[in-house]
This record gives sequence, C-alpha cells and structure tokens, in this order.
Amino acid sequence: MTKQDFLYELQECLAGQISDGELAETLKYYNEYIGEEMAGGKTEEEVLNSLGSPRLIAHSIIDAHEDAVSGSPGGYYDAEDETFREEGQLPAADRMKYLAVRAGTIVAIAALVLVGITLLNALLPPILIGLLIFWIIRGTQQ
Repeated sequence: MTKQDFLYELQECLAGQISDGELAETLKYYNEYIGEEMAGGKTEEEVLNSLGSPRLIAHSIIDAHEDAVSGSPGGYYDAEDETFREEGQLPAADRMKYLAVRAGTIVAIAALVLVGITLLNALLPPILIGLLIFWIIRGTQQ
C-alpha cells in the first residue's frame, strides 16, 4: 500500500460519515504525518505499517465523531494489534496480565487464611488452657 492508497481508502471510508471540513482536516493531518515521518528517516512502508488499517482508523474517527455529537464515551483504535476497542476494554495481553495478577492475589489471600486457621487451631487450645490455669490460680488467691 502506498501513501496515496492509504489516503484514498481513508477518504472513501470517511466520505459521508463526517463533514467535508473534518474530512479535509483528517486527510491533511495524515498526509503531513506520513510526510514528517518519512522526512525523519522512516520508509513509507514503515510509516503505513505503524498506522495500521485506514478502515480501522476511519472507524475510530467516525465513532469519535458520533460520540462527540451524542456526548457518550467511545472507543479507540489500537494500532499495535489493529483493533478497535471500546473505552475501558483492555488488550488481550494486558487482560491476561491483569487476570494473572488477580488470580495470584486470590491464591495469596487463600494461603494466608489457611495459615491463619492452622495457627489458630494449633495455638488456641494452649491459650485457653493458660487462661483457665490463670483464672484458677487467681481465684484461689482471693
């Protein structure tokens, strides 16, 4: 895909979905961005690969436009794995890390509870016997 192909596909996806002014501004932004990145030493292919699919970018722009009009929160385009995410939705890798940490925390808490119960079972009888002896001795001294 070339820069012109990218911009054409983006334009086709956005046409009729957002105002002509927003469309022109968006195309200008991506045209300038690609040019700046290439002037910085990246190839056209590298820049376009980092941007991802123009269709998904268009989808994000349309949703952001609709959310701005309706006032509701929206989502975003994740260029890393080329998917559109709802606001608050974690990428799969982050979700797995989150679940692993959460599972680890649950296991640690369960282990502490079991250790606590074991210690309580082991220490409670001697403590009760000690209190009983103390109560008996104190009662005989009065």
